[in-house]
Amino acid sequence: MEYYAHIREDGEKQMVLEHLTNVSDMAGAFSKEMFREICRAAGRYHDIGKYAPAFQQRLMTGKPKFEHSACGAIALDQMSKNKMEECVAWMLEYCIAGHHTGLPDGGTKSGRGYPYDGTALYHRLGRAPDYTGERDFSAYQKDVPLAIPDAAAMMQELLRAKDQTEMLERYAFFTRYVFSCLTDADFLDTEQFCNPQKQRGLSADFAEVLKALNQKLSGFRAETSLQKARQRLQQQAFQNAAQSDAPISILNMPTGSGKTLCSLKIALQKVLNNTGKKRIIYVIPYTSIIEQTAEQFEQEFGQYADILQHHSNYVYDTDPEEQADDTVSAAQRRKSATENWDAPFLVTTSVQFFQSLYHYKGTGLRKLHNMADAVIVFDEVHLLPVELIQPCLRGIGYLIRYLNSEAIFLSATMPDYTELFQRYLPGIPVCPLITDRTDFAAFQKCRFHFLGMTDYDNVLEKASAYPSSLIIVNQRKSAREVFAQVSGEEISPFHGHDTSRPFSCDWGDPGRPEKGCPHHGGFYLSGGSRGRP
Repeated sequence: MEYYAHIREDGEKQMVLEHLTNVSDMAGAFSKEMFREICRAAGRYHDIGKYAPAFQQRLMTGKPKFEHSACGAIALDQMSKNKMEECVAWMLEYCIAGHHTGLPDGGTKSGRGYPYDGTALYHRLGRAPDYTGERDFSAYQKDVPLAIPDAAAMMQELLRAKDQTEMLERYAFFTRYVFSCLTDADFLDTEQFCNPQKQRGLSADFAEVLKALNQKLSGFRAETSLQKARQRLQQQAFQNAAQSDAPISILNMPTGSGKTLCSLKIALQKVLNNTGKKRIIYVIPYTSIIEQTAEQFEQEFGQYADILQHHSNYVYDTDPEEQADDTVSAAQRRKSATENWDAPFLVTTSVQFFQSLYHYKGTGLRKLHNMADAVIVFDEVHLLPVELIQPCLRGIGYLIRYLNSEAIFLSATMPDYTELFQRYLPGIPVCPLITDRTDFAAFQKCRFHFLGMTDYDNVLEKASAYPSSLIIVNQRKSAREVFAQVSGEEISPFHGHDTSRPFSCDWGDPGRPEKGCPHHGGFYLSGGSRGRP
């Protein structure tokens, strides 16, 4: 009997053994050396349940339902001969049982098989007695010999953990990584068979990007004291980065000093210095900053690199009737790359990034293995949520320690993370790229004075001493109250959610609809006049 994994719409069939071999090879190719044999084993065993006659019947007729994903886990269960093999077997069982629905909870031994339709790993393993008759998948044995792979290097790394909590966190990360390699390989091989016309693949010539960036940086003038300070700070960062081999760099530079382009040059040099790096990932907290950064990169370097944006504000869908074929193809390749981040130059959100580190679904974790061999730039790193700082830093540490990645932390107001780095990134060197902050003074354009408890009369009196003032309040009611005390020819209200533009509303002077609207959260006062209520 022949056993098939997939049937294409044109009737072409893919053998189960072919699919298992392809996925095993691909998952192994995705993996770092420490996890390679485990990833290959996960690919080799993940679909052995398709050898069951019940699955073959479902493939041909579409019914009845058959849970094939648990079969590999069931076959591996009870195979281990010692604690080391048991540890590896459990990792494989989690990944194989969840390769369609996501990494399952473990459950408890007492709950093995109960409830019957439970989704925890123990529930699925407990249904082993049901795989008889038409559900018997043992025919895999003639094609796929089962064995627990050697994982001595991984086990040694687990045993180096300082305590049980650290060991479990490492084990969880390793499991998610193997799961990432498996699910992406499974998806891609299935796609290549069922949809061979699907286009994938983005490219970047980092040498040309660096050349264009250097030309842009050299074109900046250094005439004023501010421009000279900016140039000195950038040169300081470049020199310190060139002299450091620390996998974590901190680029703490004032707003307006050119952090973004400075960080890009450092990242490009790291990729081009033969350190095995393959990609650059920018992680940014706000979509507004992402769009601004990506637009700048696209305009300056888009001809040399396919820049992938992955965030909620960017859509790659195009209308084939309205776009040229090459435009549609490029959009489709970019859209496909958002599934697994198989891209050399990526700009994404903090949420997308950390979900792809800690999610349980294949749709999220498929990206994890492509965070390897990367220079990852974390913009506005001080905005990492305080309550999540531990898993965020630990996750970054695992990418550095085990997947050959490096991190650059960007901030204009970098907190002192020294203690946190020592606690959550132990043993990983950190290099501050700006050690001389003398030039920071040139960028201090604002002075802050705390008035203490005061009233609107005092605020307006102080505002009247200046040619123009911007008064910001936190409620529309307060805006109306302050506005009632102000009159003048130049009063412009601003939107409470978007202060970059005045309101257009029908209140007030029909000839100047933006003048004097008291219904919104702020206004610009020119002339410093105060007057009648």
